[in-house]
Amino acid sequence: MNRTILTLLFLCCSVTMGAQEADLDIGSSPSTPSEPTSAEAAAIEEAIQALQSELSDLERQWDAEISELSRQIADRQDEVTRLAETELELRRTYDALGESLFQQDEKRVTAEAELQRREVGFEALSSELIRQANDLRDRFRNSVLILGEPELFEDIGPIATRASLEGAPVEQELETLLGVYDEVLTAAETVTTFDTRVRLTASGGAIDTGEVLRLGLFGAYYTSDLESGFLLAPTEAGGKPEGRAIGLSEEQQAAIANLVSNPNSGGMIPIDVTGGAGLAALDVGDTFLEWFEKGGVFMWPIAIVAALALLMVLERAVVLALKTRGIDKNVRSVVNLIEAGRTEEALRAASRIGGPIGSVLEAALVHSDRDRSVMEDAVQESLLHVQPQLTARLSFIALCAAVAPLMGLLGTVTGMILTFNQVTIFGTSDPRFMAGGISVALITTQGGLYLAIPCLLSRGILGAFADSALGKIETGAMSVVLAILESRAPAEEELDPTPVAEEAPVLVLAEAAEEVVSAGEIPVSGGAIDFDESEIEDVSMDFDIDDVEPSEPVVKG
Repeated sequence: MNRTILTLLFLCCSVTMGAQEADLDIGSSPSTPSEPTSAEAAAIEEAIQALQSELSDLERQWDAEISELSRQIADRQDEVTRLAETELELRRTYDALGESLFQQDEKRVTAEAELQRREVGFEALSSELIRQANDLRDRFRNSVLILGEPELFEDIGPIATRASLEGAPVEQELETLLGVYDEVLTAAETVTTFDTRVRLTASGGAIDTGEVLRLGLFGAYYTSDLESGFLLAPTEAGGKPEGRAIGLSEEQQAAIANLVSNPNSGGMIPIDVTGGAGLAALDVGDTFLEWFEKGGVFMWPIAIVAALALLMVLERAVVLALKTRGIDKNVRSVVNLIEAGRTEEALRAASRIGGPIGSVLEAALVHSDRDRSVMEDAVQESLLHVQPQLTARLSFIALCAAVAPLMGLLGTVTGMILTFNQVTIFGTSDPRFMAGGISVALITTQGGLYLAIPCLLSRGILGAFADSALGKIETGAMSVVLAILESRAPAEEELDPTPVAEEAPVLVLAEAAEEVVSAGEIPVSGGAIDFDESEIEDVSMDFDIDDVEPSEPVVKG
């Protein structure tokens, strides 16, 4: 095929070149073309036929290839269409899977939230189950109910232990707890009698076998050969129940004994509606030593301060009673001697009296020959000396009254800290534990107030008594001074009969001074002294009218 094509190309090229040569010879004289030979014509004809045949083959082959290519193109188009449809289907499937995944994720989140909620509810249920089991156990493990039916609460202890385990079957434990509650309710509706060993508190704690009557959960009664009364649950595990007959008359005990021995007989018996708390309150008081021991180590400093304060109070009371005894009587005796003119004997009497009153009166009598101001100063000085004898150690008593509450408060704060430390460790499942700790902590404050209040009252009473005694002593001393002055006046009048004004007013003295200045001379015995008014200086004079002594009358001229 390739060779035929090359031959056709060669012939075409030859014909083209002949035409070009003919064109080049235009204008020249034309020549007559040569006629092809028969052999050449036959070869050309044969070549043309071969070419036509080859061309027909090529057309058929082209058509065949075109048909094959068209078929392949159609197949490819069908495949592309199919793939496009598959892609569309896959996209739809992808979108559906995405939506389904989103929904599944939402369901997963919802399921996780529900699971978490149920876990929280499960934990709350487990905690409540444990709390209820512990509460039921604590309430009845030492009650009279368990004395008659000891097997009733055997399953309560394991309930709390099993419920605290992770993944424990709470439903089973809940059914067990409900079963115990049913048994308790059944026991609450029944009346039971049984025999047990009872510790009789009214008989000195003697142990005796008694017959017990339990009236549901309301209470229990006992009767024995020694006494009859209320039966209280043991205060600790394994202990003996206590029989309380305190406050019950013989008739009431006889009614209890009759009912316990014959429950069907009925009758009137006393009832403790507090479940034993009221009876326990009758015996809850502590002795002084028990109360002191509960206060702890801080009670000892308070006791030492209390002892010192008591000694000081007793000492002050005795001293004030002795030193202030008979003040009015002693003052009156000394005044009587002075009024009788026996001053020396009055001085000896004051010395014999002794004590604060004697010292003050003696100070006034020692200076009886001096003027009034000197005697009063002596009295005041003596009062300053005797005042500490009456008010000594009163400040210490006041100090004890101030320190005692602070010491008690320190003990209370320390006890509260220890109590809250225990609560931090053991929790607050039993409020009675915390209340007991706080009660013990407050004992020191109570002791401090017990000391402070009497000390404060004693300080006030003793201080008032001492002030009253000082007032009486000062009043008595002033009475003695006045008596001395009154006894001295008649003697002075006998020595100087010249009439003298008793007390010259200040106005008269001022007028006399002005007259002296205006006259220019000062009158003296036997004459006068001249002076210049300019020589007089302005001098402030401070004097007592009592200090002015009588002098000769001033004569003008």
